[in-house]
Amino acid sequence: MAKKKATAKKKRSPRKKAAPKKKASKMTATEQILKIIKRSRKGVDVPNLKTKTGFEDKKVRNIIFRASKEGKIKKSGRGIYVGA
Repeated sequence: MAKKKATAKKKRSPRKKAAPKKKASKMTATEQILKIIKRSRKGVDVPNLKTKTGFEDKKVRNIIFRASKEGKIKKSGRGIYVGA
């Protein structure tokens, strides 16, 4: 006679679900502002950018400063910015 071994069933931990696939990454703040500036033919001022993006004054001004240094935008008048 063959003896059968008693096998204890182990509880399996629930499987980890695969991480959801990332959608297209959101645009950065700089990309949002540059897109608005490039869309406008006459140019955009800071208060207009603030209302369209919802960003704070300091953030908008810093982005404009950096973008103008990099040559991505330029001034067309006092406080008016257009795409380069």
